[in-house]
Amino acid sequence: MLNARVEMIRALGGAPEVRAGFDLAGPEVAAVAHAVGTSRTEQFRLGELSADAVLALRELTALADELSALAAHGSACTLTLSPARLIALRDTLDAFVAARDEAGFVREEDREAYGIALALAGPLSDLSADTLRAALDAAEPLGC
Repeated sequence: MLNARVEMIRALGGAPEVRAGFDLAGPEVAAVAHAVGTSRTEQFRLGELSADAVLALRELTALADELSALAAHGSACTLTLSPARLIALRDTLDAFVAARDEAGFVREEDREAYGIALALAGPLSDLSADTLRAALDAAEPLGC
């Protein structure tokens, strides 16, 4: 992950919006797409889903589809994510790593994704905190 940054943009109505941006190399994009897709399946494959779980599943499916489409090109790319989507990505990669750590082994097809997800944990955590802080600072206070 290179060039991590927090960006402030203006929405159509003029309200400020915060976005996180960073660059991933081609192998990183493929590994992150694999990790997100696998983790999504593992998290939501059992039992009934609550309304909140369905929304989380939809968000992860959209993220997995976007990453898979980018990975199909095999080249580096720049990701620009909302704070919510960035945190969903961070949490999903954390869940992917934690599941393998808990199992005590990593399957061969997950090995590269595991290493990259583990390497991205710290930088994504830092970027998530910076992005969330910027979003909270940009929020207009409500009058009492």
